[in-house]
Amino acid sequence: MDTTKFSWLTEGPVDYELKQYKMLAIISRLRKDLENNLVWNVIEEVEEQLDRLYKTKYEIEIKEEGNRIPKDIDFFNFEIIYETQENEASREHRIVDDIVDDAIVEFGDIYMDARKSWRAIEHEISLTWIPKKTPILNHGFIIIRNETTCYAYSFDKPSKMSNSWRNIKIEKHSEFKFSNDNIIKFYDKYQDPEDSIMFARIDVKVNGLELEGAVLPIVKSILFSRLVSDFT
Repeated sequence: MDTTKFSWLTEGPVDYELKQYKMLAIISRLRKDLENNLVWNVIEEVEEQLDRLYKTKYEIEIKEEGNRIPKDIDFFNFEIIYETQENEASREHRIVDDIVDDAIVEFGDIYMDARKSWRAIEHEISLTWIPKKTPILNHGFIIIRNETTCYAYSFDKPSKMSNSWRNIKIEKHSEFKFSNDNIIKFYDKYQDPEDSIMFARIDVKVNGLELEGAVLPIVKSILFSRLVSDFT
C-alpha cells in the first residue's frame, strides 16, 4: 500500500481547513479519473482511503477512552459518569475526528459513483466461450477485442482459493489484429488434442476504454462470475 496516499491526513499540522483542502483536492483528482473511465483506479484508491479512515477513527476512539476520568456515579442507571480531560491532544483528536467524518462521506459518495460507472461498463462487455463451454474447469485464455485489436491473456485453473474475482491471476500472452479468422487461428494454435483448454472471447462494445484502468478488472469479474455460474 502506498502510504503517501494518506499524507493529507497523517502529515502536517492538525488544521481542519488545511486537511479538508488537501482531501478535496484528492476527491477532485479522482472525479477526473472517473470522467476518463479509470473506474478501477478510483475504486482501488477509494477503498484504501476508506479503510485508513475507519482505522483512524477507531484509533481516536481508543485514545479518547484512555483520556477519560471518572467524575461521578449515576446510581439510578448504575453507570459511572466520565469526563474527558481537556488538553491539546483531545483538541487535536476532535479536529481529526471531524475531518475523518467528512472524508468518509466524500470518499463514500465517489465510491458509489465509481460502482455505478463499473456497472455501466460491465453492461457493455460480453463473454462467449469458444467454440463452446468445456465440460470441466481448466486453465485457458481470454481474448479481449478492444476496438481493432485483440489482447490475449492466459489464466490458471481456478481453485478453491479463488473465492473472489480479485484472486484470479491473468497474464498478458500476446496481441493481434482483430478478425474472426485470427481468433480461430489463435484457438487452433493453442488448443490441446483433448480440447480441454478453456477459451473465451470478450467483446467490448464501447471504444476508448483503458485496458488496465477499466476493461481488465471488469473482465476478470465477468470471467469469475461465468466460471461460478457455468461450472457449478
